[in-house]
Amino acid sequence: MVGGEIIGFKRVDLPEYPFEALREAVVNAVAHRDYALEGQAIRIFFYTDRVEIRSPGLLPFGVTLEDVVHLRAQSRPRNPTIVQYLRDVPGYMERIGMGIRMMVHEARQLGIPDPEFSEPQEFAVTFRNGRDLAVEQTPFNARQLLALDLIRQKGSITSRDYSEATGISESTALRELRAMVERGAVVAQGKTRGVRYRLP
Repeated sequence: MVGGEIIGFKRVDLPEYPFEALREAVVNAVAHRDYALEGQAIRIFFYTDRVEIRSPGLLPFGVTLEDVVHLRAQSRPRNPTIVQYLRDVPGYMERIGMGIRMMVHEARQLGIPDPEFSEPQEFAVTFRNGRDLAVEQTPFNARQLLALDLIRQKGSITSRDYSEATGISESTALRELRAMVERGAVVAQGKTRGVRYRLP
C-alpha cells in the first residue's frame, strides 16, 4: 500500500491510504464495538480499490448514521472503561470526539474520496483509493486530465507545477504523475528534484 519515488537523495513515500485515518478507524472499532456479541470480531478487508474496517454491532444509542455522515455525531462511548484506557495509553486516543473528522481530513489531504460509513448489520468504514475498476476506458481522474492539458501547453511540468495547479499535496501529485508514467501517458525526464514530465 506504499509506493515511492526518489526526489533528490531522498525517497518520498506515496501511500495509497492515509495511515492515521486507518489507525483511527481501527482504534474506534476497538473502543466502540458491541462486546455483548460473542463469537464476533473486528475485521479488516483489503480489496484492489478499497479497505473496509468492520466492527460488530450498530452505532451506540443516540447516534445516527446521518449524524456520522454529516460530521455532527456527538461522542457517546459504548465502552467507557476501554475508552478511558485508550486515553491513558499515549498514542491511541488523543482526539476524543474528533475521529470521524480526522479520517475525512486525512483522506482529503491524500487526494482520495471521503471515507464511507454504513451499518447494514454492523458498523463499517470504507476507504477508497480512487480507482474506478468499472471504468477502465477512463484511466485518469480530472486532475490528471488537467495535467495532460498543462503538459500540452507548457511542453513539460514538475510535480510542484501539478500540485500548485490542482491544490493537492506534492506527495499526491507525485503518486498521480507516477501512475500516468506507468500507463505510458507521460514520460519522466531527470533523476533529481527537478524531474519533469512530458508527453511521449
